[in-house]
Order: sequence, then structure tokens, then C-alpha cells
Amino acid sequence: MEQFLAEFMGENRKRWYLNNGRLHPNLEKSKRGGKWRRKIQKGTAKKARPQMDPKKIRKVFLHVKVVTNKKGEKMTFVDPIGDMLTRIRNAQIRKKDYVHMPASRFRGNVLEVLEREGFIRGFKKIELENHKKNFEIELKYIDGEPVIKEISRISTPGRRVYSKIDDLPRNFDGLGISILSTSKGVLSDNEARSENVGGEILCKVF
Repeated sequence: MEQFLAEFMGENRKRWYLNNGRLHPNLEKSKRGGKWRRKIQKGTAKKARPQMDPKKIRKVFLHVKVVTNKKGEKMTFVDPIGDMLTRIRNAQIRKKDYVHMPASRFRGNVLEVLEREGFIRGFKKIELENHKKNFEIELKYIDGEPVIKEISRISTPGRRVYSKIDDLPRNFDGLGISILSTSKGVLSDNEARSENVGGEILCKVF
């Protein structure tokens, strides 16, 4: 019974139920509380969504930077690529098949490289009711494990990282890739070597 309660109720509500023999007063008064009580008796309650590690959730906010303009006004700046990589990481932690994010040409170019290199199944652009556009990315898993083991930002708006083609490192002995923004578009490190161009190292993927 205790394990069953923990699976769909969460630790805090489970602890209250076990200590007091009833639902929390706020739940007891609500319609949902009555439904939960009947489901507990029948054993048909659904499991709660798994909770994410707060340390991992905190990564979402690392790509929001506060800057001050000439007038002394504070402005927030979001790194779109860093935000995209974090959304992909968090979606994989939750074992999601799809992840959504605002669409842009630059993000689309990076996603095309990930698709060409086999790190995602694909992506498509969908139009929302407010005429805004989102990307729907289909993540890739093998035997329940995500294909992307590590994906991290290298060059950031506050610290740009560039590399000549001769100095471009090979990630994980060639098993991983770097994604570069070059004069010939957004390319993987292998494509950049073929084109003999260097550029800004956006991120690395393994």
C-alpha cells in the first residue's frame, strides 16, 4: 500500500496519508480528493509523473543572462542554442519521445546536422494558433537508452570559441561530433574538414 501511494501521490501527500489515515484537508474537500479516495479503495489510481532532479532542472536557467544597457536598464538575454540543448537533455531525462521549442533558422540548421549525423530521428515545423512556429523534435533511443549521451554548449554569447580547421579537436576519438558555424553554413566537424573551413564551435555531441 505504501509503495502504491508513493507512486501516484508523491512523498509529501503519501506521508500525510500514512500518518493521519486520511487525505490532506485541502484534497479532502476537493472533488479530486473524492476521486482519489475512491481510486485508492479500488486500486486504480494513476502513477504520478516522475520528479526531476532539481540540480538538473536548474540547468534551464543557466542560459538566461541579465545585461544592462547604456541607459542603465536591465534586459534579459536568452542563448537560443543553449536553451535548445537544455530542452533536449531534459526531455531525454524524462524519456520523452518528442520535445518542442520555438523555431528559428539558426536552430533549424543545428537540428539538420543532428539529423544527418543520426543523433535525432527528425524534426518538423508546426504552426501554432497565435501564428508562431515551433519545432517538434523526435528524439532517438536504442533499447530504451538515448542515443545522445552528452550534448553541451561550447561557444556562448559571452565567450566565443573559434577554431581553425587544423586545430579542430576530435570528440571522443571520433565517436562524437562538434557542430560549427562556418562561412559555408552550420556543419559537423567532419563536414568542415571536407570543406576545409573552420569557424565557431557551437556545441559538442556524443
